[in-house]
Amino acid sequence: LLTHIPEYELTGFYGKEVDSKGSVFRWSKKESSLYLCNGNAQNTTTKFSAKLSAGSSRDMTVNLCVLGSCSSYALGSTAKDIYERLTLPPGCTQMTLSTKDKAVNAPMDPRTLYFQIKDMAIN
Repeated sequence: LLTHIPEYELTGFYGKEVDSKGSVFRWSKKESSLYLCNGNAQNTTTKFSAKLSAGSSRDMTVNLCVLGSCSSYALGSTAKDIYERLTLPPGCTQMTLSTKDKAVNAPMDPRTLYFQIKDMAIN
C-alpha cells in the first residue's frame, strides 16, 4: 500500500541542511505543513515518523495536527522521536506542525527559525 502514497510536499520549511554528523534536516517556520497523498480508492493506514528538535538550548512545544486530531510534543535541544499512526482517506491530507513559542535567537540568520525536523519517513 505504501507505494501508492506519493512523495510528500513540504511547505513552511526552509531548504535542506546537513548537521555536523551528516544528518539532513530542515528548519521550520512558525507553522509548516506536509501533504500526504493516498492514491488508493480506500483508506490507507500508515506510520509517519520523524525527529523534532528546538535546535537550541531552550524548551518549546510543537503541535502536530492531522484530520482534526492533534498531538503535542515537548522539545529541547536533543532530537525527539515522534511516531503517528495515520489512516489516510483517498486524496491528499494536510499534516500541520506549529508552535506558539518564540523563534530561535539567531541574529546572523535572516530567516525566522522555530524548530527542526529530520529523518521524516512514511512506512
